[in-house]
Amino acid sequence: MDSASVALHSDEETRRSMRWKPVELLEWAMREHSRAGFKLSLSSVPTIQELSDIPGGPYVPKITGSNFFGHLELRKTLGAMYGVEPDQILVAQGAAECDFLIAGAVLQQGGTAIVEAPTYQPIFRAAECFADRMIQLPRRIENRCLPDPDELRKLIDDTTKLIALTNLHNPTGVRMDAGLLDEISKVATEYGAVVLVDEVFLPMAEWDYHKHASASNCITVGSMDKCYGLSNLRVGWAVGSSDVINQANSFNMLLGVHQPFVTEDLASQILGDKMARAWFCARTAEAQKGRRFYDRFIEEHPQSKYLVPDAGINGILALPAGGDDRKFIEALAARKDTVAFPGSLFGLPGTIRVSYGGDPVEIEEGFKRLGEVYREW
Repeated sequence: MDSASVALHSDEETRRSMRWKPVELLEWAMREHSRAGFKLSLSSVPTIQELSDIPGGPYVPKITGSNFFGHLELRKTLGAMYGVEPDQILVAQGAAECDFLIAGAVLQQGGTAIVEAPTYQPIFRAAECFADRMIQLPRRIENRCLPDPDELRKLIDDTTKLIALTNLHNPTGVRMDAGLLDEISKVATEYGAVVLVDEVFLPMAEWDYHKHASASNCITVGSMDKCYGLSNLRVGWAVGSSDVINQANSFNMLLGVHQPFVTEDLASQILGDKMARAWFCARTAEAQKGRRFYDRFIEEHPQSKYLVPDAGINGILALPAGGDDRKFIEALAARKDTVAFPGSLFGLPGTIRVSYGGDPVEIEEGFKRLGEVYREW
């Protein structure tokens, strides 16, 4: 092989190796969650330990059945929840895979992706795998971290295929209302772009799925994780136009092909039980009572106030003088056996994200320990 061929081969290998980048946020979480006793990093309601804990039922695991293109009864149940047809429902292994499949479907032929900033890193990384160009749509603190449709108009063009957002915003907990989503959807439609809204946290503010982003002609993503405490089922869904959903299902033939029947069937049984869904609603309300510890911390440390969440169980705290968030988190773990998220992993350096939906005794103690390190910092 001559030198020119070697160079070409090397360049091609480098290009291929950069088609995807690690999701540092999730890798960090998987390393650090188990290292500390007091967790201000768990962003879901408490995990359900036994199926018998869920009202209604009984919920009986079934290991065999047909669920090509998603369990039909589950898609019917989700369709009723959102007010759409079953062929408008994509079922995948968690919200993260839904985000990835939708990004791959919409960006199959490349194009530009516009992704909010700050954001939940896996959403950016998913779009980055397929887009020819990545643009960040700032969610500015002076605008309460809400996306500005006028700013979107300055960024979008005819090459834009995907606009990706979160609601409730991860990491700040700020909520976009239907009017704002309608405006963003209108801008996207003018350019033939698709709006993807990851709404895994939104039921903490709104349990009526008819009022989620699909009502604004966007693609909405949900899951059995954050608001249900059933992350280990690995069941997520996306709701949108049948054309995009069909394309995502086609793309999934390269990945999961079809999901584990047993988990989809359990999700179908659980979501189809009215008593269970009422219980989940009450459970998210109970988890959000941990907000009092977050509010108390800000009262005691006024300089930590960054932006007050609208709902949910996550909030941002500013560090003194914009300190190094990674070093702060390392010190918090080493000195006080407590873990929270570095804000820089969301694109907010100098801050930390805390979650307060877990056991109240543990959360209160975690904030106490956080305060001790904060005052020393």
